Amino acid sequence: MLTAGTPLAGSSLEVEGLPDRRQCSRCGDAFTVSAEDVAGHLVICPRCGEPSLLEVGTGLEVLSITTTEGPSPAV
Repeated sequence: MLTAGTPLAGSSLEVEGLPDRRQCSRCGDAFTVSAEDVAGHLVICPRCGEPSLLEVGTGLEVLSITTTEGPSPAV
């Protein structure tokens, strides 16, 4: 709806999630955060139980925009 009447009309947005890798500040264990490691706004180390803040809004990066004229690099 936001692209109607623009060069991006009819386009779609593809988002690829990236794993949240962390290293515990207490025990040094490196782990990928799973749903079981999250409690409210905290990430709990699965090895020792040390809490750390769940960072939100880590951001998005546009890698490219492809039109019928071909890909163009993101600005």
